[in-house]
Amino acid sequence: MEGRVWPVHLRTLERAPSADELVPATVEEIWSEDFGRSPSGPLALGDSIVIATTGDKHVTLARREDGRIVWRRSLKGPGAGGALFTVDRVYAASGDRDGQLQATDLRSGKRRWRRTLGPVVGPIALADSTVYVGTADGALFAMEVRRGHVRWQRRFPKALQSGVTVIGGQLFVATDDSLYLLDLRSGAEVTAARTPAAVRSPPAVSGDVLVLTSPDGVLAGLDVRTLAERWSIDVHAPVFGGAAIARLDIRDPEVGSAPSADARARARKRHRSAPGTRIGTCDRSPD
Repeated sequence: MEGRVWPVHLRTLERAPSADELVPATVEEIWSEDFGRSPSGPLALGDSIVIATTGDKHVTLARREDGRIVWRRSLKGPGAGGALFTVDRVYAASGDRDGQLQATDLRSGKRRWRRTLGPVVGPIALADSTVYVGTADGALFAMEVRRGHVRWQRRFPKALQSGVTVIGGQLFVATDDSLYLLDLRSGAEVTAARTPAAVRSPPAVSGDVLVLTSPDGVLAGLDVRTLAERWSIDVHAPVFGGAAIARLDIRDPEVGSAPSADARARARKRHRSAPGTRIGTCDRSPD
């Protein structure tokens, strides 16, 4: 049995699971192992295990201390986001046209169940003995974790774009033009709002603020209860990957670059209550 669990994308809603870790002055390689081609999401890290999903249609569990692979199981298609795990199960999804969600025994690697749902859009999420999955077909499923029975499902007029995020007793999902908060137990709509910009990554949440990034070059903070915009920053460059919140800073985990002086000035002007906000962008190539 694994002591730590990994129920959501990057383990915490702040999306900064290593924020309190210290990196030693000298970094040395302890082990190296081939997990497959093109990771499809972040690693899931337990006290004694590492789990990876890959584009070559596999989910792999290895020992954290030496990288030795304990088991590797095939997926129906390329992985859709990273895997999640509880003390005894691993949940992973595939994102092809006939994408599936499957549950695997954490210790033995034996598949417990799998369900065909359609093209899954990661990340998936776990809460209250239920796994939540969204698809590019505009479907949202709430599935019982032990046998994979569908508790409820809901359809949207457009594709879901940012996977599923559990925030307290609610679910957050996004389509091309709308944001939704839904009741966790029934899927009923609690509130909805227009997107401030295109959303392709799951949000980061800290307190009552939900932070979205956009490839349109926008970073926005929304009220977590109403989805009303509190502040917005145009960083004049595409932002790929979701934000991570740590020590009152906001960073793009895929890039992590510091903002320009102009971006800092705009942040202070538009959101004076949060000086020092940091963001990451994809730098433009020289003309």
